[in-house]
Amino acid sequence: MECNYFLFFSLFLGASLMAQQKDSLSQKQKAPDTEENRNVMLNASSNTGPREVNIGLPSSVGGITVLENDLPVVYHFWPELPSRTWRPSQSLDMAGLVSVSESTVTLGDFGYAVSSYTKTGSDRTQLVGTIKGNHHGYYLGDVNLSGRFGNSNWHYALGALVTGDPGEAKHKGSRLIDDTQLFRGVMTYRFDEKNEINLGYKYAHSKIIGHYAPFVYHTDGKVTEYKGIGIGTDSYMLSDGYVIFKNILTGEPYRANFEGSDSPLWSFSHTFDLWGKHDMGKDWLLKHSTRIRYAESSAPIPLLAGTVVRGTDSYTYQDGTPYIGEYVQRMLAIFSPKTPTTTWMTRLWAEKKTATHQWRFGVLGQYYREDHYHQDRTFLFHSVEKQPRMLYKNGTTDPFFDYNVGGEYHDGYETKITAYASDSWAVTPWLDLSYGANFRYQKMEGDYSLQPRVATNTVLHQPFTTFNHDWYHLNGDLRTVIKLTPKFGLLGNFTYQEKHGYLEDYSGAYTPDFAKTKTPFLSGGIYYNNNWLSLVSQVSTLTRNNYQTRLSISDRHSNQNRVVSVHYDIKTIGWTTDMVLKPFNNFQLHYLITLQNPEYNNYSWVNPFNSQPISYDGNVVNGISKVLMEIDPSYSINKFRFGLNFRYFSKQYVSLTNQFFIEPRWESFFSSSYDINKHFNLGFNVVNIFNQTGASTSIANSEVPYANIQDAEGTLVTGSYIRPLTFEFQLNFKF
Repeated sequence: MECNYFLFFSLFLGASLMAQQKDSLSQKQKAPDTEENRNVMLNASSNTGPREVNIGLPSSVGGITVLENDLPVVYHFWPELPSRTWRPSQSLDMAGLVSVSESTVTLGDFGYAVSSYTKTGSDRTQLVGTIKGNHHGYYLGDVNLSGRFGNSNWHYALGALVTGDPGEAKHKGSRLIDDTQLFRGVMTYRFDEKNEINLGYKYAHSKIIGHYAPFVYHTDGKVTEYKGIGIGTDSYMLSDGYVIFKNILTGEPYRANFEGSDSPLWSFSHTFDLWGKHDMGKDWLLKHSTRIRYAESSAPIPLLAGTVVRGTDSYTYQDGTPYIGEYVQRMLAIFSPKTPTTTWMTRLWAEKKTATHQWRFGVLGQYYREDHYHQDRTFLFHSVEKQPRMLYKNGTTDPFFDYNVGGEYHDGYETKITAYASDSWAVTPWLDLSYGANFRYQKMEGDYSLQPRVATNTVLHQPFTTFNHDWYHLNGDLRTVIKLTPKFGLLGNFTYQEKHGYLEDYSGAYTPDFAKTKTPFLSGGIYYNNNWLSLVSQVSTLTRNNYQTRLSISDRHSNQNRVVSVHYDIKTIGWTTDMVLKPFNNFQLHYLITLQNPEYNNYSWVNPFNSQPISYDGNVVNGISKVLMEIDPSYSINKFRFGLNFRYFSKQYVSLTNQFFIEPRWESFFSSSYDINKHFNLGFNVVNIFNQTGASTSIANSEVPYANIQDAEGTLVTGSYIRPLTFEFQLNFKF
């Protein structure tokens, strides 16, 4: 799966006061907002999307859920990630962060979600836009034109976003690691303020390529450069610019070029949205949103399967020149070419507000079809140097080997129908209750292959094995706020979520165990508000069972490769304190600290190369710090605004064995803007102010424990890295 960058905010702030909340500091008796509304866009690892929000669970490969017009932008993150069809844009009205409680009740999913709405036309013509770039060559152009047709009730909005990112390392293999274009159009018929209907269309065209870095690992958690190869500043992408695969269904070879308009790495999608609201009388408001989309999604992923000491083996470049480096890089290339997916979603709900209640009743229907998804795989060796090149081992004529070992296939559809209800009830002046639940029916049907994928040139043979499931899920949430004084009170929250599996669970050569996954979450705490301080502090506990994953294992001695399917559980406890201070005019300080202890349970498997059992029980969850801290001061004066953002991460384990870890680190951002006049705003931002370098979140081929971790001291490893010092410039305009 595509590399995801784990950037964290908090552990369950189910009722916290956020930095951008609506005037709650001046409303002394107001309880904390139930919707998280903090900006989650800043991303220290990538320009492609919002950062991940830490809830003590391992991050989804697809990152945080993204909503547009109250529906997920993609049904499931794989094979099409949200970043291939959605970016923060002038064509969107950002609504902030949807809480875990809201996501559980309305979507039946556990976790935070970014909420956005397609911008529609107003009564006057408006042109807004952004031009953005950085000193590494990244560029973005984003524009939206909206208005009204004469004096009619018809309105329009047109938007376009074009972005390209060469990365910080100037890769020869591909000029851009992110090449994405989004185009939107919306027609609106507005009867009055409470009645309107919108029809929107979006076209997305995107190519994203992952990349890594080599570094020397030290057992104190530090990493250093290997022979002058800058961590994140020198390219470690295969400079040949292509990989040869073989179709796992037909055996036909094909070439996947990194560059060119005809490259199979491109993905595209067509999305049609219909949404609106209608006044039903007696204070009832009916809202609806429907999405129909078709996509062909390609997902290229280089997974570096570990470095190998060259030893006495001989390797040559393609031109026959001997390679004499100390190490060679074993690379696993994964590619899912042009998988057709069809999605239909409809959400319909009614709302009514009274003096003491906010009622809501709704239904959500979802249909998702994947046509003959298959994942082709190939292995190769490349040199360990800047702009690495492909290698031939021991005089072989084909640099690629172990075609489709661990390859994947499935075909089928999913249907979900969810009915939900919720209410926010002001029981007394000192007691608020919010509660909601949904009941979901899920059907999943299709076929898959049980054929082992261990032999070279694997081709899957029909007939395939069919599957057919029907499941029922119950999800619910209960929150309470007890106002002991006009400024101080207690908070409580219980959330429960159930689910089974996804189509992708049938991709491997095994029948998945679809025991019900249950996620109970319980939290309690306090809040305090006055004119200059807003504070929330709470403790929480969470468990989740029956995670399913596939580990790609490479034997360190024979260089053979296998895929192992594993199930496991996770439990975590945590304490979070979040505060916003406004000690004087124009200044604001946000501070957050989280202490947590997420651990693996029932996580064991058998090494296929030596039949030895391996267990991760009790290990800290990979890629998650036990201590998180965030400090955000900001100040505005006249036409200027300045802000800093510092994020602290304590020691992070970057291997499931907990033998590899990276030392504590700070991530840092600076932002500033200046209002030139009413039409133009100029911004200057800095990412990684102190130019820290190092590993981030993963190290390849670290699933099997070392007999003596000291053996890893000074060895060469590969993995993801911290984004280097970056200067960004931005011009916003509006007319």
